[in-house]
Amino acid sequence: MTSLLEPTTQRILLTDWGVLEVRGDDATTFLQGQLTNDVALMPVGQARLSGYCSAKGRLLASFVVLKREANAYHLLMARDLLAATQKRLQMFVMRAKCQLQDVSDQWQLTGITGAETLADMPDWACQAADDGWILRLPSAEVKQAIWIQPVAAASPAQPSEAADGWAFHRALSGVAMVTQATTEHFVPQMVNYESVDGVSFKKGCYPGQEIVARSQFRGAIKRRAAVYTFSDPSQQQVVEPGMPVFTAGPDGEECGVVAAAGFLAGQWALTVSLQTAVADHAVALGAADGPVMTVQPLPYRIRDDI
Repeated sequence: MTSLLEPTTQRILLTDWGVLEVRGDDATTFLQGQLTNDVALMPVGQARLSGYCSAKGRLLASFVVLKREANAYHLLMARDLLAATQKRLQMFVMRAKCQLQDVSDQWQLTGITGAETLADMPDWACQAADDGWILRLPSAEVKQAIWIQPVAAASPAQPSEAADGWAFHRALSGVAMVTQATTEHFVPQMVNYESVDGVSFKKGCYPGQEIVARSQFRGAIKRRAAVYTFSDPSQQQVVEPGMPVFTAGPDGEECGVVAAAGFLAGQWALTVSLQTAVADHAVALGAADGPVMTVQPLPYRIRDDI
């Protein structure tokens, strides 16, 4: 915990994240039938990435799922999708003994960047901390985590108002969360979820499961997440999820979409869902004559042995 309080550690309130609680005797069974990951195998005090798909296999939302108790889960997600996701999930509760509640006002989510403690935690591992949990996220060179605490808890680690770099380093991680701007844009593999422990191909059915599995095993994946950067010293560009990406040049065509973006020290970092056919081409942001971006190595490997 000491390293979380060091001056070099960046801490920022994640006001764009929310918390959906699923609680009850049938909470595990209910989520098992809705999400892309296998929550039934999760131990208490563990986290997983998971998606929630439409019947067409497109991601409606994504979550960092924290199993707090045997029959209680916190789904950490984009706040701008929470109400719609809760309403849609509620339609399928039927006779299941579980309740869905937006508890965002009860929990404080803090983004942690660069703490030395995080280097010893594997991806998605959790550590109890001050009446809450620290959830280690897949990251690039600079390690990141989410600290979830009760709002009422007296915490010695108040997030710094001046902290920056959270979104930049999340974009470099190549793991993008679905937001309102990108909902229904991606089959999970289009943002590499199967390669960062976000999809189970051994569990039972869930909405869109047949399409997700067919994409994986019939070689039908035509888009993949890639990481790009470009220089913008005066921050003249506005880069947001949902922006199109084009092959660069006079005959450039749309070939991808921004899934996540962040700015730091004169440079943009982006996670882009890109057509695999143009992976070796120069690509530009927003238009064929837009800023040409530089591809960066993914900090994880694309799995072909699932």
